[in-house]
Amino acid sequence: ALTKDTFYLKNSPPVFSHEIEPEVIVAYAQFVSEIIRQLVDEPLIPFDLTNYADSIDMQTIDYLAHYDRAYQALGSHLGDSNEMTKIISQLTKVMRQIQSNIDQIPKNNYFSFQIFNEKLIEFERLFINDDQLRRTNTADNTYKHVLIGPAFGLTNTAVPFPLLSNLLFGIPTDP
Repeated sequence: ALTKDTFYLKNSPPVFSHEIEPEVIVAYAQFVSEIIRQLVDEPLIPFDLTNYADSIDMQTIDYLAHYDRAYQALGSHLGDSNEMTKIISQLTKVMRQIQSNIDQIPKNNYFSFQIFNEKLIEFERLFINDDQLRRTNTADNTYKHVLIGPAFGLTNTAVPFPLLSNLLFGIPTDP
């Protein structure tokens, strides 16, 4: 972007003679600073929603296949697992559409990138829940990621749907 900054050439080396117009020096400085800025600053958060959607799809399928019996035992409280699968499928479809829109943004449209960065941050914050499921995290007021995070009853490893995992395994509170 062009600026109204004034650049002064002081103690110029012999390569820069007085024949070079100040506008050329300004253009050169802006060109070099743009190259440096592009090397330093990523225009978009390096976060691919397609990979995120694929991961959520796979983990949902694996999760429901592995914990189907425990899920069905609590089905009257949790709802039908097919409904959950349908909702997750709709979510991942929208995520792929958003990524498609991001991929179509021209790389030099920094205003659109800034808007998408803010929307990506807001999108991720949608899945951080401070309203815990009843009696699953009463002692600890830390925020939980709804889709992927640690389930304390499962050797503290990252699992899909951590609050649901704690509920399925009858873990009333986090240590």
